[in-house]
Amino acid sequence: MRRSRTGSDARLFRAFAPHDFTSSLAYFIGFRDWAYRRRAVELLGLAKGDRVVELGCGTGRNFTLLERAVGPAGAVVAVDLSEAMLARARKRADRHGWSNVELVHSDVATYVYPAPVDGVLSTYTLMVLPEYDRVIERACGALKDGKRCVVLDQKLPAGPASRLVPLLDLLSRPLDYSGTLGDRRLWESIGRHAGNVRVEELYFGFVYLAVGEKNAAGAQPRRQGTVETSGPPNHALHPTGAGGAVSGGG
Repeated sequence: MRRSRTGSDARLFRAFAPHDFTSSLAYFIGFRDWAYRRRAVELLGLAKGDRVVELGCGTGRNFTLLERAVGPAGAVVAVDLSEAMLARARKRADRHGWSNVELVHSDVATYVYPAPVDGVLSTYTLMVLPEYDRVIERACGALKDGKRCVVLDQKLPAGPASRLVPLLDLLSRPLDYSGTLGDRRLWESIGRHAGNVRVEELYFGFVYLAVGEKNAAGAQPRRQGTVETSGPPNHALHPTGAGGAVSGGG
């Protein structure tokens, strides 16, 4: 089941989502996209044989990491609305012989989970969706007990890096860069629907990782290392209402 996206939504995605080529260029100014993606998959806490859903898989940049985590006995369900992106993702999976990658042509806002899953991942996708809260609610509802939803996305920074926001507003016209990032606080949705949220800020606070664990309110999960960042300190997993929102998010 899917529906069309508006031209405005498409422009937002093209502007904000790091694609293969732009991510390579951004590396030269300190944007460690692969390290952030690797950390996101680590935070899922997947085991061999698990079933994980990726919302907005794009060309399949995360497949290597997800496939390594779940192994041949597991499954990677990759959802995307773009037929062109899915075609490239299929070529990637075929090239590596990943027969357990299932590609689903669907709008993530209307995707229906056929069964409980062991993890849900989204990288640079949900922030552009007006329905992000409903998507996160469904994702958290589809998780098995003790399993995690992890989002890697963008936000407005606090501190000295915030001085760059007016420039980014100018460069992103006619899109509302600061308005979009300031209004869509995905980590709050994760905290609300999972009952807890842990946030790690990356790349001077322009990027963050948010993880929620189903039925883990009040729990302190085992730390699995950190990604080097010049942004503010990381925030631990907190029950909703206990200070889990990231500081300076917009």
